Amino acid sequence: MTKRQQRKTPGADEGERTYTRRQWLTRRAIMNGAPVVMAVEAVASVAIEHDWDMDTERKTMAEWDMMEHPQ
Repeated sequence: MTKRQQRKTPGADEGERTYTRRQWLTRRAIMNGAPVVMAVEAVASVAIEHDWDMDTERKTMAEWDMMEHPQ
């Protein structure tokens, strides 16, 4: 088996992990109290509703958070 390689995002610090939109939204839902199964289902519904590509775009956690709360 081969290890998955992380994709680098422009502006991301060396070694800083990046997350897909799906991973970020799922984590956010769980951190807000949703059970894991419900969080996964909710994120899938949001993806369909908004026609988002949930697995290609990658950003650091800070970059995703900035998109949610721009300053």
